[in-house]
Amino acid sequence: MTLCEDEAITMVRATGEEAAEFESSANEIDLADYAHELAFLPDQTDSALTVLDYASKNVVCTAHTESQRAKLVEMLKKQEGIMIASGNALPPPAYGAICDIDVQGHTPIKQRARRV
Repeated sequence: MTLCEDEAITMVRATGEEAAEFESSANEIDLADYAHELAFLPDQTDSALTVLDYASKNVVCTAHTESQRAKLVEMLKKQEGIMIASGNALPPPAYGAICDIDVQGHTPIKQRARRV
């Protein structure tokens, strides 16, 4: 085995038992490599309830009739648990967003990476 300049391990020649088994160790992966695949959400381990607003602009639309609005709200309320659990009720992550809130030296909110 030789160590190449780009730090990749390659097999040059193996005989006997060496040829039968070869274990490749895992590459070193940083969280930044998967930033585009993860959503960073606050750690909400407490049992705080998420309240959805059924009177918002996208639900109460002038293009919908009253019966369509009622059906939409009924369906959203029926599927509320699924929407909150799967994260579909959350806004999409903002890439490249800059926060200008002055936290005066306090530590940030604990965040965990979750697959979307």
